[in-house]
Formats: sequence, structure tokens, C-alpha cells
Amino acid sequence: MCRQICFIDVDGVINSSNWYKSQDYFQNNFKDPDIDPKTIEIINHFTNEIGVKLVISSSWKIDDGCIERLERAGLDNIIGRTPNLIFTVPYVKFCKGLEIKAWLGVHNFDKYLILDDESDSILDEQRENLLLIDYRVGLTDENIEYCKQWFK
Repeated sequence: MCRQICFIDVDGVINSSNWYKSQDYFQNNFKDPDIDPKTIEIINHFTNEIGVKLVISSSWKIDDGCIERLERAGLDNIIGRTPNLIFTVPYVKFCKGLEIKAWLGVHNFDKYLILDDESDSILDEQRENLLLIDYRVGLTDENIEYCKQWFK
């Protein structure tokens, strides 16, 4: 049973706009050229140290192979993805929040945190569990320190 969960977005959190503009990105010699390996390292260190599991809440989840792709890029501790409701219900502003709520409704957990670069799709009741990430720089060491404190 997984007790501590991070819902994680990909674009803007794992991949920042700075990553896409960087020399590293253009060298294109990584396991997956569209996934920032430095951020993967940061996330893995945190999740392995604290025992947090990851649930993909990104639009990347629409691709059935997204988890395998992220794992091939080196991301550890993924236990699933939120359901994809955008095609099953009429578009609503809070679709990502509803998807997270649906996932939470059928899984056991003690504490959760949402790592995302957008807040407008999160439900009001989830806002205290949201760490808003600057899409320009993506996940930082300071963000990870916040996460560690959150799960203490």
C-alpha cells in the first residue's frame, strides 16, 4: 500500500522551457531527448529517500506508453497515472483536479502533493496540496526541499 503520493506533471515540471532552450537539449544524446535527465535525477533522489510514489497527472498520460517512456528515461517509483476524463466528460475547467480526485477516491494514501506548473485546473479543495512550479525553470532543489518538509 502506498502511503505518500506525488501527482506530477511533465511539461513545466520535469521539462522546463529553459530545458528546451538549453545546449543539453540540442545535443540530443539522452535516453529520451524530450525528458530532462537532470530533473529525473532530482526526483529519483527525493522519492527514493522519502519513499514517495509518483502518479502521472500530465497530459502525457493520454499516450498509453507514457509510463514506460518515463521509466526508460530513468524515472523511478511511478505507480500509475490519473484517469483520462477529458474525453469522457464535456470539457470543464477543473479536469485535472477531477482526475486527481478520481484517483484518490479509489486508492489508499496518507498524504499527497501535486507538482504542477498550472493552478487553474486544480480543485479548490486540492489547492493546499499544490506546489506550483515555475514552468520556465521546472522542478528545483528548493522545490524538492519543500516536498521533503511536506512529507515529514
